Amino acid sequence: MGMFKYNLYEPLELSGSFELGGADKIVGGKLTVDPGRLLSFDLQLFNGQRAMLGTSIGVDKYIQLPSIHVTLEENTYCTVQNPVLIFSGASSGGMSAKGLSKHIVFNQYFNSSAAFDGVAVLYNLWPEFCHPQGFKQSAKYNADSIDVDTTESQKLVFTDRANFSIIPEESFFDAIHITPKSDALVSDIKLAFEKAKHETGIERFAVGLKSEHLWFVRFEQKIEIQNLEDAERSILHFAHLLFVLTYYPSTPVACDLFAPEKTSKGNEYEAEYPWMFAGPLDKKILKKAEQFKHFWAPITFPKIKYSWNAVVRNWFSLKEEILPFVGILRTNMEGGASQFKFTRCADALELIGRKHKAKKHYEWVVDNYAFLPLKEYLLKIFETDSVEKVGVQITDARASIVHGVEQKRETWDKVARVAHSVECLELIILSFLQKLIGVPDQLREDFQIHWLNKLKGMNWIKFQ
Repeated sequence: MGMFKYNLYEPLELSGSFELGGADKIVGGKLTVDPGRLLSFDLQLFNGQRAMLGTSIGVDKYIQLPSIHVTLEENTYCTVQNPVLIFSGASSGGMSAKGLSKHIVFNQYFNSSAAFDGVAVLYNLWPEFCHPQGFKQSAKYNADSIDVDTTESQKLVFTDRANFSIIPEESFFDAIHITPKSDALVSDIKLAFEKAKHETGIERFAVGLKSEHLWFVRFEQKIEIQNLEDAERSILHFAHLLFVLTYYPSTPVACDLFAPEKTSKGNEYEAEYPWMFAGPLDKKILKKAEQFKHFWAPITFPKIKYSWNAVVRNWFSLKEEILPFVGILRTNMEGGASQFKFTRCADALELIGRKHKAKKHYEWVVDNYAFLPLKEYLLKIFETDSVEKVGVQITDARASIVHGVEQKRETWDKVARVAHSVECLELIILSFLQKLIGVPDQLREDFQIHWLNKLKGMNWIKFQ
């Protein structure tokens, strides 16, 4: 299929020649991608090469370059953008240098004025969100994309791409297996083919059997190589949307920048340039996303497709309002002590209440964004009989944690005994975000009940 050659979460090690500011300043080195960290490379400079970079360079010194052009194995080219070189390990023969960069673009040398028409992104959750990946062969290939204009300068295109193996007519029945085996059925199908050929006037035909099917997202926007960080932020923002709709860790796993190019004969085509940056999630956290299954998910693309354009458009137009809540949820996802997760959730609930100018922040938010089963479960967690008292208990628990109010310690101890009390508050925050961007109420309720039942069914081990 020729797309997404490099995975942001798979280690990569390539040797090559590094051009440090000109064709006369070339040194050998090794490019290494350590998932989840800055992209790095190691160089060994002899004294002559060290001198050509500047006589003032010494151990523990560093320089920043606009870019480095690299010729890798098998005549592969790449551009390392805005790298920092840190020099160390001096010897009589020279010194070594460690290079760090946030962005590497493959397949070509690019200068500082280079620009692209957009980027195609493969997300870890998006294919399963669209169709159960264990049954890709049964998915209908859709040549029509779904286009959503999120701003005047940005359009998201939701599309899929498939490869087909062409089987000529005479080999068709050798290439497929029919179950249960029936000679009569095969004979009837052959007769139907012959009848169709006769009625349409087609003498010969071929059948395409799908061999690969890929779901991905295209960001169609002008991307300058000097401003790759802006495009990266847009890519991550859509990953946050998938997190809010699934409650599973979401991340881009591969990216291809694209731009028009011409063949030697002058024919125009869309060239693809693999782009690597540091994967934003720890691989241990990402492992949890493998549990996401289309069949059991309360929100999937088929279920939300009629609201999809509005949801995506709202997600991007309300970005500044949304980001603080996403930040809290993703920080909680990365781990930490339960009391800190609880206070972050309490702060988010208070912020929601303030946005709605509610007098009793916690009570109002729970009452408006928790559906009945979650409300009833919160009453059990806080051992009380009303939503109003739940609000008071959240206030007391937070006071115990943040301000050390000893009289309120009992409330926090009571909440802490339920290992998924934090997740219950997170479900309320997610409900708020989903409503804000236009997720239908029935899907929000299904989502909340699904996760509440899932949390109740988990075998938790609580460490005090």
